Amino acid sequence: MITHKEANFRRAGFSWGGPATNTAKAWRIYRAEQPEGPFTAIVTLTPGATSYTDYLLKPGCQYIYEVGAVYETNTVHSAPFAILSSLNGNLVANGGFEENDNSHWDKWFTGDLDWTNMVASTNVAYQGDKSMEITLINKGNNGSISQYGQYGTTDACLPVTPGRLYSFGCFFKSGGISQPSEHWLEWSSTRTGEDTNNRPARPYPLYFTPHYVIGTNATDWTYANRTFVMPPGFPNVELEHRYSIAAPGSGSICIDNVFFRALPSPDATNWIDLVPFAAAWRYFVAAPPTNWFAASFNDASWPMGVGKFGAGSGPANIVTALAPQKPAYYFRRTFIAPSVPCEELLLSATCTDGGGKSLEVYLNGVKLVTSGIETVSGQGNEVRYFDLTPFLDLVQPGTNCIAVVLNNVWQPSWDDVAFDLSLKAITYAPVGPRITAINREPGTGPEINLGLSVPTNSIWRIESADTLSSGWQLVDVVTNNSTGATWLRDSGQNGRLPLNEISMRFYRLIPDY
Repeated sequence: MITHKEANFRRAGFSWGGPATNTAKAWRIYRAEQPEGPFTAIVTLTPGATSYTDYLLKPGCQYIYEVGAVYETNTVHSAPFAILSSLNGNLVANGGFEENDNSHWDKWFTGDLDWTNMVASTNVAYQGDKSMEITLINKGNNGSISQYGQYGTTDACLPVTPGRLYSFGCFFKSGGISQPSEHWLEWSSTRTGEDTNNRPARPYPLYFTPHYVIGTNATDWTYANRTFVMPPGFPNVELEHRYSIAAPGSGSICIDNVFFRALPSPDATNWIDLVPFAAAWRYFVAAPPTNWFAASFNDASWPMGVGKFGAGSGPANIVTALAPQKPAYYFRRTFIAPSVPCEELLLSATCTDGGGKSLEVYLNGVKLVTSGIETVSGQGNEVRYFDLTPFLDLVQPGTNCIAVVLNNVWQPSWDDVAFDLSLKAITYAPVGPRITAINREPGTGPEINLGLSVPTNSIWRIESADTLSSGWQLVDVVTNNSTGATWLRDSGQNGRLPLNEISMRFYRLIPDY
């Protein structure tokens, strides 16, 4: 019996229990990318194993698993179960709509849209195979899907903790709507049986994502996000899609990868500073060349300053003064990303609000397509956050370039301008099976030591071949009962040629079936 499932960034974890845990000779994990299969065995585990985490999954994709209890003469499989590879800590169930499109989503009481006009589409998806397509037929302002009130489901709301940093959002894509419209995600909080206290007023604008403002044409996918510290008085939230439209209109809007999740505290020690506050930037206060944001652009002629940049009497702690009353300010710098992949990317900023215009950010020459990066405040003295994790693919190991536009508005008698930001990441440390070292120690004779990195409580076959056209032969079967590295010595055992009789040898690591 599957007792727990957990989806995170490019990984899926689960555990199991029941009578078979006392009698099985081993456990075998099977995986498929479609509910109908085919299922492939991906790992064999020792009898004492009761959990497994599968790494290196494709983001936004659903995987189907079975756990097989292996006995002397047969294998008994669990019922198949699905896990969506999502962002870390996502509280939204079926956020990628890869399951049945009615699963965990309320379509019946959020407005006057017919539930048959809110269905999972296989025609378009940001990631995975499906998105939720909302079809409007001569409809005005309204809402569509929401995640609460699940007809008696015990977890009818998303539990949250005041004081923690949360990020919520999704990707929107318009199929074309006959009237201009705006779309956003919005959270609310209602009393529950566990907490009957009245809720305070929701904090503006923290309870909704920046509006996705569109005309009548079809669009590409656009990211909407709000990242904020949950204020006191809100032990739970419910999430829904809302929209406004200039006049009753018809068309479609697609939604994918919906999430509401807690982020590690910005002060947590596992963050790596890619760009710290008070860093040095190249900057420009006039209209720049058209390719100013490209990674290859030569900015050596631009002046250099140290954050915080600013002008006016409102922003505090200005280090580098800017000329006031400019429509926009342009900033560039490079940063070094770690050689290993990352699983979190967080932007923090103390910037002024450009009259409703947010920051514009480019990573390695690519503009981030968002509904607005609202890491801004009136005088630029408050730290605001934006979750950039969906754009991790734009960050490469080694040298990267970030370019930022700070938009500005002013009055003849005053102009407050402030700019400083930080960019930080958390590395992704997959425990994927691999051969980490092939060493021939001096003085050991015709032997090779193989270093293996494999999950705890897993069983693996190591095979070798002396040419790629010859058959693979068993070196040994290894069981890893520890969390450290595992080593295996190849001395030509199991009937293979001794190492002093060959010119090369290839190795592979496969699950022991």
